[in-house]
Amino acid sequence: MLTLIDDKDKLIGKEKSPEVLKRENTLKSLNLLSKQVIGKLSNDRVPPTPENYKIYFDVQLESKSSQQRRDIGEILDFEEEIESDHTVTLEKDIHNAFIYIKSMTESIAKAYTKINQLKKITIEKEHEIETNPSRLTLVSYEEDLAAMEDILDKELHIIKTRYNATAELIRHFNQNSIYDKKYGVYNKKYLIKALDSILKSIKNFEHQNTLLAIKIDPKSLRNVRHQKDKALINITLSKLLLKRSRRSDIVGHYDESIFIIILKHTDLKHAQIAIDRISDMIEAANFIVDSTNVDVRLEFGVASIDKNKTKEEVLIEAIDNLKVL
Repeated sequence: MLTLIDDKDKLIGKEKSPEVLKRENTLKSLNLLSKQVIGKLSNDRVPPTPENYKIYFDVQLESKSSQQRRDIGEILDFEEEIESDHTVTLEKDIHNAFIYIKSMTESIAKAYTKINQLKKITIEKEHEIETNPSRLTLVSYEEDLAAMEDILDKELHIIKTRYNATAELIRHFNQNSIYDKKYGVYNKKYLIKALDSILKSIKNFEHQNTLLAIKIDPKSLRNVRHQKDKALINITLSKLLLKRSRRSDIVGHYDESIFIIILKHTDLKHAQIAIDRISDMIEAANFIVDSTNVDVRLEFGVASIDKNKTKEEVLIEAIDNLKVL
């Protein structure tokens, strides 16, 4: 039996599944909503910047039926799930850390006050012993010391408990951090999570995305003797990549001075435009080490983010393709 396929790869004569129909209707609703947003921005003479578009998008979305809002919300969830989960966790950790630090500060203040009181008592008892040395004075002093020791032990226990809790929060915070402290871009963990989210998205709503791997050609750094100077050059590179990237791009450090840029809604042809733009930027930049200009050249590796690939396959393909273009 011969099956005919039209230009859009849809089977002629074959009924579409409810899931496919729902997805197509949702995309139509989203396209219409986008046109309404642009029209409203134009009528109100508001610049169509990403921030203004988002505000007007939310307002227009509220005017839709509850079913349309739910359907469109499913699409938006693919883009927002990474940030929202991270934000909730981050805010919770920071909130709890402040509580523990406040508690530690209060206990330290109490301990400081009690220590000062102990100093005063000691001075008073010393004076009493000098003027009236007796066993009763020493017993009274020992009782004061025991009472103060009990109070200080309680406050020190609180300080230790809160310190350990705060240290655990800091450890948890570092584990869930999405930024690379050294380079100021997203870290490896976030890149993998973002890539996984994009792969889930394109399985339902096909759109082209490209992963770009970037690394400084080792030959460029052969005359740079110190690792510290090599690190500074890579830090400068990360700043330049971040500066020249689009708002929608995800720029991160993957491993061993390899930087990754996830180019959303970008095919391989337009990824080449991004490569040319970055190459021109690097060529115009000055990398100075010990008063000497370092001629930095970059290696690029490209891979399409395809729904038939795993995130590991996409990353390996891009990194394996690294070469000077």
